[in-house]
Parts: sequence; C-alpha cells; structure tokens
Amino acid sequence: MKLLALSNIALASILLTGCASQSTAYYTLSVPQSADNKTNAASATPTYIVTQVKVPAAVDDIPLIVRQSNDQLMVLTNDKWTAPLGEITTGALSQALTQFVGMPPIQGVMIQSLPRPANTFEITVDIQQFELEPAKKAAIGAVWRVSFNDKAKRALTCYSLLSTPAAPGVVPLVAAQQKNVIALAEQIAFVLQNQKAPVGINCQKVASSNP
Repeated sequence: MKLLALSNIALASILLTGCASQSTAYYTLSVPQSADNKTNAASATPTYIVTQVKVPAAVDDIPLIVRQSNDQLMVLTNDKWTAPLGEITTGALSQALTQFVGMPPIQGVMIQSLPRPANTFEITVDIQQFELEPAKKAAIGAVWRVSFNDKAKRALTCYSLLSTPAAPGVVPLVAAQQKNVIALAEQIAFVLQNQKAPVGINCQKVASSNP
C-alpha cells in the first residue's frame, strides 16, 4: 500500500524530520560489533543454522514504510534500507546472534557443500509484525522456532512481542527497531545455549520419541 499524495509526504516531513529534504538517506538494522555488546558466550559454542527469516510482505521493500494510522502505511521515498527489508533483517539477526553466541550461523555454501554436524540447531523466524510508528515506537512481533535435531526431535516454538519508544526522526525510529532485533536475538541465543525457554517468553515444547 503506497500512499504518495502530497499531503502524506508533507505529513511525513513534519513527523519524522521537521524539515523538507530531497537527499536520500540509507539505513540498516545491524549494529556495529564491539566488545561491549558481546555477552553470554557459552563454553560449548552451539552449531546452528538460520534457515528462514520472513517479514510481512507489505513492508518488505527498500524504502522505509511507516504506519500513518491504523489502516494506512506510508512510503518514505527519501529514506531507504540498504537492501530489501527481509535481507536486512536476516543479516542483522545473524550478526546479533554471533555476538551473543560467540559463533556465526552456518550459511550459504557451507550448508550445501558440507555434511551438517550432528545436533545442529535450526532456527526459523516468522516476523508477523514489523511496525515503524513515527515519533511513537518501533515494534516487532515474531513467532520463532529452534529445532534441536536430536534423537527426541525436540523443538521449541516461541512468540516474542518487542516494542521500543522512538523520538521524532527517522534515525531514532531505526535505532529503536535495532534494539528490538537485538532483544529478539538474545532470546533465541538463550535457547541455543540453555535448551530451554527464556523467562517471561511464551513458548511451546514439541518432542517425539521417533528417531
């Protein structure tokens, strides 16, 4: 849904920047890595694969898409992700997991060309809500699953709803969503390292006795 009427563009300028600008700005959800945000590296580092990260089709684009009202989304033509949102989110989540776990996920060519190690965790993430509300908040609602790939065929499916307030402007709005991605990665990393649900997160266990 692309609302590109002049009134909408003017409203975006007021809510997000307070001034008109024709220059294009580019954003990412990844946060620069540093020793300060590396935590909880386990003594036995798990091997894991991020098999899928889905984002809502309505916002899976290169221009930032923000919520104007309950039933309207607005395209910000001069504010763009550095790649389509699904790709940006996958990269940011993988990077954050690397910080928390101490090891990046197995990806790409490695998955296809090498035998998959035993007891390799598999992660799927279905982001059902990706909200950018100017001068209000950024929010993510995601159903995610960690499959343990052990003899019991165990898996843990969880739902996370993450929301961070945002000051006026695009930069604070993106920074708020970056915090949500990091928080989601921290919850997933906890499962990888402890094989149990994080405290306060709604999760369901699945197990089968079949080998």
